[in-house]
Amino acid sequence: MKAEFEPFDLLFRELKVLGSFLNPFTHRRAAELIASGAIEIGPADLQAVALEDAAA
Repeated sequence: MKAEFEPFDLLFRELKVLGSFLNPFTHRRAAELIASGAIEIGPADLQAVALEDAAA
């Protein structure tokens, strides 16, 4: 994927560029470890938040 932006925007509009990588080959192994009990996970504490209430 290519992203184009002006260097000017980074400096004067104080934009930040953040990258991340997700290894698609780890999901199956993680699911297997959880299913086998090798990794114990607890319940997730989830809360729905309206978009206008989310911190920017």
